[in-house]
Amino acid sequence: MDTYKISPVNRKSTFIKEHWVIHMFDKRVQLDVTIMWRWSEFSIQLTEEEKQTILNSDKVIISDYDFEILSMNDACERFVELHDESDFTDEEIKEIYKTIYINDEKIYDEDILEENGWFLEDTTTYIVGDTMIDNC
Repeated sequence: MDTYKISPVNRKSTFIKEHWVIHMFDKRVQLDVTIMWRWSEFSIQLTEEEKQTILNSDKVIISDYDFEILSMNDACERFVELHDESDFTDEEIKEIYKTIYINDEKIYDEDILEENGWFLEDTTTYIVGDTMIDNC
């Protein structure tokens, strides 16, 4: 297994998706927060077969490998999505939103989640589109 540098060919192609969880209304509530990065570079350990698979893939889930973030620049967009929103009533959604956002203008702040009992369950880091892989 060798160590490589991997980065996206195009900007705005790296994403970190956080899976936040809380229990409300006797239900498991999951919030997915995805952050788009303008540019990134990772150190990753791969076999030759894994390297070839990545070079031929449209999406690489970096967090599936032994990796280290070398750089991530300019978190340029954030997407906040309530998982399985149709499983909740309108009133439940309003109550859930009160634990996510600072006010009715839907201003998101990660600190609000933690203060209101949300738990960061998992994080997935991935690149969409072509990648460059160089020897370290």
